[in-house]
Amino acid sequence: MSRAKKSNGDSDMPEFPPERHKLVLEMVDKLLRSVISGLRRDHFRAYAPPEIRANPSIPEKGILKQLRDTVWWIRWYDEKFDQLQFHELIIFLHLYSDMKQRMQDAANRNLDSIEIDSQFAIKNILTDDNMRRILARLVIEPDAPPPPASN
Repeated sequence: MSRAKKSNGDSDMPEFPPERHKLVLEMVDKLLRSVISGLRRDHFRAYAPPEIRANPSIPEKGILKQLRDTVWWIRWYDEKFDQLQFHELIIFLHLYSDMKQRMQDAANRNLDSIEIDSQFAIKNILTDDNMRRILARLVIEPDAPPPPASN
């Protein structure tokens, strides 16, 4: 399994251990498969923590510092849930957007496959500009997430 590149000793960067890296990559895969299959339009719903729902504005600077300890819920089309820390949510959405663009580029050039780079520099994803762009496109549910269905 590949691992995210270290942040070059940048202590401001959050931890991204292998098991969380794997979860995020599995979520990207699940989302891409859902999109490709044309399963449905609302592939997932994002639920912010209460402090974000109470004040949904995006900070101008220091987004990671201000939102770093927040926990977000993703409710999938199949009613399953995933819980992500803020930086994991951003990495998930960034990787999905990147892969979707690569797929569109490959289709436009009639390519049969695309290159997938599962190594990435977290510090390049967790910039204020990138996080602001991602959050601006994210539809956040106004209510608290419903409880996960028991199996």
